[in-house]
Amino acid sequence: MKKIYVKDYEARLKAPLDSAFYKKEPWGFNKALEISTKTHSVLPNCTGYVHGRWLEICDFQKGDEYPKLCLGDAHHYYGFNDGYERSKTPRVGDIACWKGGTYGHIGVVEEVDKDGTITVSMSQYKGNPVFYLREIKPPYDYKGLDKMTFQGFIRCPYVMDNPVIDDATLDKIAQEVIAGKWGNGATRVKRLEAAGYDYQQVQARVNDILHGQRFKVGDKVKIVNKGNSQADGKGHNAYGYGWTRTIKQIHTGKKFPYQVGTALGTTGFYTKEALKKI
Repeated sequence: MKKIYVKDYEARLKAPLDSAFYKKEPWGFNKALEISTKTHSVLPNCTGYVHGRWLEICDFQKGDEYPKLCLGDAHHYYGFNDGYERSKTPRVGDIACWKGGTYGHIGVVEEVDKDGTITVSMSQYKGNPVFYLREIKPPYDYKGLDKMTFQGFIRCPYVMDNPVIDDATLDKIAQEVIAGKWGNGATRVKRLEAAGYDYQQVQARVNDILHGQRFKVGDKVKIVNKGNSQADGKGHNAYGYGWTRTIKQIHTGKKFPYQVGTALGTTGFYTKEALKKI
């Protein structure tokens, strides 16, 4: 059964095609409640959709081990002993669970924004349309036909956190990129990602090496130009000229990737050019 990294997750933002993932066994792979005896579809229904979506994510095939999900009503899923991790923090592929109304409700997390807002794909028992999306902000309580209270997320076992590359490995790969061993352009991107590396992280290290200044978390720096209150540059200006601070975190691929501050908090987010290593 297929497993993928978060960075490789393909969000379902349109209704699923007619497939075995969403048909009741033996006409398909799905073990949830059959809704249509004519087409043998498990849709429209939130539980049947969630089963089908997980089957789709792992590219389930005949003979594979079926997910150990609950086969009851939606409000039973979060408390069901399926062996999967529970979390209050979303990750793509997770099942979002709510209690409330007669049966509760569940859906699958397709996107997670930086502010924690989630895009959830859903279906609803005998609902029209069969498939829909909802954007839900923390603390994730949801108002559909009934007001739903958020229970938590069931972590999808087929989606893995992106790999973390240690500094030594990152340096080695960056030097190989500079030497041309990973190709150029789209070929480089494809090869690095196929090997499990974050292209933007590697390219940022390549740029640091080529331009003679490289920062890592924990480095002492002096602020020599203004920054921003957000890594994406959508906040207000951050200053601190001449202040000595520490690199707290590096947000690879962002406009202001270097988060600097002290033990008391964050001063701001800065470009490489706005900082001088001490």
